[in-house]
Amino acid sequence: MGNQYEDYTEGKLYQISYYLYGFILISLYFLLTNVLFFVTSFFALVFFQAKLLTVPLLFLAVMIAMIPMGPSWAAAVYTAKTIQNKEFHSITKNFFKAYKQLFKKSLYAWLTLITAFVLLFFNYWAILSSESLGFLVYTLFALVLIIIAIGIYIFPLLVEYSFPVLQLLKLALYFSIKNMAYTILLIGILFVFIYILISLPLAFFLILPGTYVFLQYLFCKSVFKKILVENNLK
Repeated sequence: MGNQYEDYTEGKLYQISYYLYGFILISLYFLLTNVLFFVTSFFALVFFQAKLLTVPLLFLAVMIAMIPMGPSWAAAVYTAKTIQNKEFHSITKNFFKAYKQLFKKSLYAWLTLITAFVLLFFNYWAILSSESLGFLVYTLFALVLIIIAIGIYIFPLLVEYSFPVLQLLKLALYFSIKNMAYTILLIGILFVFIYILISLPLAFFLILPGTYVFLQYLFCKSVFKKILVENNLK
């Protein structure tokens, strides 16, 4: 009976169906655990168009609403990992188990990145009001890309290794710089997915977040393996 089940799960049709099922469930749980962010973003857009609140205040509100996204992103990456490892168990159980187990570390890491984004934004806002500091915009833009790159690597690292948060952040920065080609590719994929989510119908929300974290973990795992091999640490 066990061999029959194993043969069945090894079938291509089963695996493709399971991946699609996994993408949808990961996306659904990611959206559910980030309802606050989506609701806040909607009202922020309404208030911005109506000019009811200032841009810095709206940005700060959206950033605060993004705080729960860290643990849910880590849980999504962990669940994508189990799917790639062909661990055909309960996707729901895997997601919420990871959400609970990785909550503190992912929250600390995510808060660090959000704080950095807020500081960079207010620096940018100050630069806009100054005629002599315009040249610093390019520096801020480069720092934003670095933080985005760290954010892309941090959750796969957090899922793979049980290091302290500070060490994980240092490793994320190291991997971002060490393999620039992959980093540019991962940032490009993120921007493409964001563009698709903004441009296409809301139905795409039911599959794109899960698809993105699947690709994110897949590429990051390749980066980790490549660099470990180059440094004889495999």
